[in-house]
Amino acid sequence: MVELSLVTGLRNRPDSFRRLLNSIIARNGNGMSHFDCYDTAGFTYVGVNIADDPSCGQNAGMVVLDPRLELPANNGGPALTVGLSPQSGAINAGSSCSVATDQRFVPRDGQCDIGAFEWQPATSSVRADLLMSQAVNKTMDAMKLDAFVYPTWSNPPRLIGDLNSPHGDNSQFYSPTTGFPSIQVPMSYTRGGRLPAGITFFGRAWAEPTLIKLAYSYEQATHHRHAPATTPPLVISTFSTTK
Repeated sequence: MVELSLVTGLRNRPDSFRRLLNSIIARNGNGMSHFDCYDTAGFTYVGVNIADDPSCGQNAGMVVLDPRLELPANNGGPALTVGLSPQSGAINAGSSCSVATDQRFVPRDGQCDIGAFEWQPATSSVRADLLMSQAVNKTMDAMKLDAFVYPTWSNPPRLIGDLNSPHGDNSQFYSPTTGFPSIQVPMSYTRGGRLPAGITFFGRAWAEPTLIKLAYSYEQATHHRHAPATTPPLVISTFSTTK
């Protein structure tokens, strides 16, 4: 087991031997009394590893340089991740790459990056999705929002044969692009009170409990949901059983 010493950095437990494979060790020291590694006895280096001070050794498997890490952020995936800046020396620098995806489950390319984060160029669809996710979180933080709320469809559906009126479409941007959850409930009716219109509650990753509370509260306050006028009520029958 590799552990972080409360005094001076990373070390290996005396009863074990551990392997560092395409790993980054950084931001653990202050350059004076605290360093990235306290004791490297029992460490085996595989691939190319990076540390931002020489305490973890300098050899073919350990390179000392500033990996140019970004701050922890929601870059997609189940948890916050520390991304690589475009100038990072860890990009496409790994070797003996045996892991198919990074920490976010983003596929590794042919030449894997060092560390748990596979950098993607800004022009790629994956990077665009991540940037959109970051923009949503930044906006919600700045405005102290629990959710975005907007109509589910842009316009009421036009009648069959009508090729001139604006045609409605559902939102294919926020939730599909980010992978964040959303929930839809009725908000009113159109077409003379016959065609239901929906409202969407869209939130951050893992915000399903909050969205369900908001949607349920809205439903209970408005009671827009009702049976179609052209559908007869269900016949409720009672049954009795005997043993």
